[in-house]
Amino acid sequence: MLYRLFVLSILLSIFPTVTYASTTVNYPSPCKYFDKRGTLKASTTCQINFGTLGASGGARFIVTFPGRAEVVIYLYINGKVETNQISSKAAIAGGNIVIATEEGEIFIFKANER
Repeated sequence: MLYRLFVLSILLSIFPTVTYASTTVNYPSPCKYFDKRGTLKASTTCQINFGTLGASGGARFIVTFPGRAEVVIYLYINGKVETNQISSKAAIAGGNIVIATEEGEIFIFKANER
């Protein structure tokens, strides 16, 4: 639980101006997608849309892959993580945000470096 709150606090500190305002940040990012078997299915540049969740607390990422496939990731202040309504886990490694669903899919993308 503490680790999830730590990850969320890092994510929100990466986007300090967004933490205080109801705005979103759009940025391109290298991204990867691994399927349930661990096979790399996509390694490309995605468009990331980051925003805060307002009163409920937390962060939201919309990762858009080329071809318009979208992944919506919610990181709640209570430590809960959802990816397209599937329970997940989140971590930060080497400036990358790593999301692993309980079904075994993995999404990796860069945190905003601005």
